[in-house]
Amino acid sequence: VHDPAKATQHLDQIFDLAQTLTRQVDEMVWAVNPANDSLKGFVPFLCNHAQNYLRAANIACRLDIPATLPDAPLTSTQRHHLFLIAKEALHNIVKHAHATEAWLRMNCADHALRIEIEDNGRGFAASDEAGDGTGNMQKRITGIGGTLTRQSEPGKGTSITITLPMNVQSHLTDSGIPQ
Repeated sequence: VHDPAKATQHLDQIFDLAQTLTRQVDEMVWAVNPANDSLKGFVPFLCNHAQNYLRAANIACRLDIPATLPDAPLTSTQRHHLFLIAKEALHNIVKHAHATEAWLRMNCADHALRIEIEDNGRGFAASDEAGDGTGNMQKRITGIGGTLTRQSEPGKGTSITITLPMNVQSHLTDSGIPQ
């Protein structure tokens, strides 16, 4: 017996899987392409990812990016870890925040890259334990010589700030291990 509703459901699942696989392949290709080992390779990719990911969750994405950023080098390891940290922060917004808007802000000042990801969601109390994702974010940023701070208040959203000194790449091998 042919069931059009079931067939539509299966086609939707196949389409969702194809989109996910395509996105994952795009991320892998971007991650291994040495032409992207700079802010000029990183910033547009992250902005595009944030907009697409949040749009799919019906969360408005606001970008606050300077018109020009220095063409500072990033190692592929730094770029990869920064992307995964930002990706986790965006995932947390979609999964936990119940937000309607999120902001991605980036700037370079005082020889450091600063990325802030903020939402207008439900927030949480400072006493709430951080989950595995937050712990992984902290390990990643520490591994590349940066810092991560998390601020939140119930009913007032959450803000994650990632700071990476731009002179770190001279002290790290491409694997992210200090020399």
